[in-house]
Amino acid sequence: MKKYKNLKIRITILIIVLPLLLSSQDIINPSSIKGENQIIKVIAKYDDNGVVLRWGTAKAGAWLMGTQYGYNISRGEFEIKGDTAKLIKYTNLTKEPVLPWSIEKIKAEFDKDTTNKYLLIALETIHDKYRTPQDGSFIAKSDELNNRFGFNLFASDMDATTSYASGLAYLDNTIEPNKDYMYRITMEVPDGVYPVDTAYIWINSGYKYKKSKPILSQGTEGEKNVVINLDREKNNKLFSAYFIERSTDSLHFTVLNKLPFVHGISEDSTLYSPLISYRDSVQNYVPYYYRVVGITPFGDRGLYSDVVKLMGRDKTPAGTASNVKAKYFEEQGMKVTWDFDGDYKDLAGYNVKYSQEFIGPYTTLNDSLLKKDEYAFYDPDAKKLEKNFYIVETVDTAGNLASSLQAYGEVLDSIPPGIPNGFVGTIDSTGVVTLNWNKNPEEDVIGYQVYFANDSNNVFAQITSGPYDALSIIDTVSIKTLTRHVYYRITAVDFKFNISPFSKIIELERPDIIPPNSPVFTDYKITKEGCDLSWASSTSNDIDYQVLSRKKDNDDWNEILKCDTKTTDYRDTTILPNTQYQYCIVAVDKSGLISDTINILNVKSPDFKIKKSVDSLSYKIDNKSVILNWDTKYNNIYASQLFRRSNNKPYQRIATIGSDKKEFEDRDIKPKIEYSYMIKIIFSDGEESNFSDEIKVILE
Repeated sequence: MKKYKNLKIRITILIIVLPLLLSSQDIINPSSIKGENQIIKVIAKYDDNGVVLRWGTAKAGAWLMGTQYGYNISRGEFEIKGDTAKLIKYTNLTKEPVLPWSIEKIKAEFDKDTTNKYLLIALETIHDKYRTPQDGSFIAKSDELNNRFGFNLFASDMDATTSYASGLAYLDNTIEPNKDYMYRITMEVPDGVYPVDTAYIWINSGYKYKKSKPILSQGTEGEKNVVINLDREKNNKLFSAYFIERSTDSLHFTVLNKLPFVHGISEDSTLYSPLISYRDSVQNYVPYYYRVVGITPFGDRGLYSDVVKLMGRDKTPAGTASNVKAKYFEEQGMKVTWDFDGDYKDLAGYNVKYSQEFIGPYTTLNDSLLKKDEYAFYDPDAKKLEKNFYIVETVDTAGNLASSLQAYGEVLDSIPPGIPNGFVGTIDSTGVVTLNWNKNPEEDVIGYQVYFANDSNNVFAQITSGPYDALSIIDTVSIKTLTRHVYYRITAVDFKFNISPFSKIIELERPDIIPPNSPVFTDYKITKEGCDLSWASSTSNDIDYQVLSRKKDNDDWNEILKCDTKTTDYRDTTILPNTQYQYCIVAVDKSGLISDTINILNVKSPDFKIKKSVDSLSYKIDNKSVILNWDTKYNNIYASQLFRRSNNKPYQRIATIGSDKKEFEDRDIKPKIEYSYMIKIIFSDGEESNFSDEIKVILE
């Protein structure tokens, strides 16, 4: 990371190389101080704690000198009038140079908060022993120094404590309000060791530092994904990294990236983007709300950005017109016919387009959209002595377009090339596809057309714009999809644009990084026996198992069932009457990926007017067992059922006791575990009481 090479200061920064802080003059013109090519770069902020100085170096060698010799910091108080500043008081703030913390101090600070991994970066980049390259090359040593330099500056940007531990920050809490100060930072390097540099910065203690919020640009809505964009130029002046948060209700947000998001810039200027972009996979037509918070070079977080609402949208055409043909009739003109076997319900209609060149551009011939049950169109202006190419464009209900293969309206050479052979392909972990095939033996073959589909039974879409004059091609496919395989096939095209039959279809498997589809509740019913749940299992074909969980009121979620995909119903017999419950079910695939929880079932069990249970339930501890006792006013008792749970897990029935007994000894318990008991009465007529009050027992 070379953040400080192009650091944009958020307050007025004045940098100059001088031997002393105005030792030879006490009046200067602030606007005369320049610093475009300085080695030390500094920023500052003034808040309730005082003035925080943060600096870094533009070169790895200077950073190394700073870790060894440190920095001296001094301060001048000035009286500014117009374009001049008069020195009133000079203070040397550092009796000893500011150096990185010792190994012991960094470790002690890390022990206070072991989640702060940036301290470990400072420890290793500053104090770890430099490795000796096997070849002893200068380049290898330089690479290691540059790596340490970059990682240390990045860690200091991410965490304030790390910047102090790295000797790249200083807090001055001795200033007075409403004063103008100039700070000087000097690298204390002995003469002749390294070029010495000095940095200056002005601070007015009448203006406190105000946090900023990221500035969002227009987001992009794609198929099952959205892109959150930030203005690179505006935000790079304020922040070093970002956290992106998402919500479904604009109120409760979840952080999407566990680590700070840093959007790198390619050294190739042609690949520069003015936007910082973050892509999120979503469901189509489900609105999501996003906000962004930035991390400043001071290691703290700014304000949240404005909330932006985005959703995935259908970008997949209904299908492609197939079997497109053009035949000329003397009276009517060129008759274009076609078939369609795509998604007929999603289809809105057709456009017929014409060009004198195979690759276009094509012009629409029909004045209005053709009806979706029309499969023929006449072009009365077809050119008899020129080439006539036609395509049929499908338009779906979402406005997505798909063009058919080209049809040629004048047939001179009716013999197509042979089927291409030797067609093979590979796909890597990033979705880059490489396809290869053998050259056709016909001399008049001018190229090949490559087709793609997500299902071998679907219509294949052409990915080449015309005859492709090569024997290999690179394609890219999305790996953030539930479709596990992609399919390709090719055709050969001759000089008269006759197209060969399709080659064999090759199947390539995408790497699995997408969670499976979620199971969905289809029905539920509450009876005296419990809550009967039914669901439709995940449609993904690589499911390992399903997990059903339940929570009561504001309790935590508890797993109550783990099952295979053949299980689609379950009876929960441990619910209590007149109680609010929530159920959710997720699928886990063979890669360990967990589906989203897309529907939570809210259930409230009714009060079935069940008779009251026992009048009292008590216990006493005898040695290593618990003896339970109870009383009841009923006479028509058939049996009593005793239920127990431990550590807030679901209740389990542990005993059924005859009507003549009102005591039970539980010996199957362990010390130091909290057990809860409830009892329910079964009456002679088959009716059941509700559960008794819960009692809790801990065996010491």
